[in-house]
Amino acid sequence: MISRTARSDLQTGEGAKRDAILEANAYCESLGKVMMPDTIKSAPRPVFGGALPGTELVFRCLAEGDPDLRRPVMRSVPDVVIEDNR
Repeated sequence: MISRTARSDLQTGEGAKRDAILEANAYCESLGKVMMPDTIKSAPRPVFGGALPGTELVFRCLAEGDPDLRRPVMRSVPDVVIEDNR
């Protein structure tokens, strides 16, 4: 998992997402593998009393030709989870 926060209030959440994807790709390439995204979640990150756009990317590094390397089925992560403890 990689978590990135925008570098300034001028950078959008897309910039944080791009940075996370680039870093995940570079990590997997350093292992001789291919990055496969699993989930990605964009959410504001608290910074010095304010908030900046942020992204969490969960990914896997897979060998070239792995059958799981297909069009990714990205799962959305709920913003709110309601538990019923009856």
